Amino acid sequence: MQRKPVIVAGIAIAVVALAAFSEMTSKVEAKSMQSNDISGNNDRIAPINERFDSLRDFLDWQNNMHERVADFPWYEETSPGLFKLHGSRGQKPDNHEYTESELREKLGFDK
Repeated sequence: MQRKPVIVAGIAIAVVALAAFSEMTSKVEAKSMQSNDISGNNDRIAPINERFDSLRDFLDWQNNMHERVADFPWYEETSPGLFKLHGSRGQKPDNHEYTESELREKLGFDK
């Protein structure tokens, strides 16, 4: 009957590891999707407008990431067609409200 505590401990360790891995994956995904930096294999990460089919798809993804990763910058729709950027800690606050067309232009979805 000594196997039961070992199995329970093993399951607990697996659950903690999976939770940590999930958080790490979310942070890596967030950094990758927000960045246009050079990746480790010298390939340039495609711009946002090439990674998403539409501005709304990007905003939906960004909102989802904001819910999963603390301190993730995102655009909040303050009223229909108006958006305000909530930046990461340490970023200069952006008090400008963007129209949908301004965001399309800013993020390259009008090209």
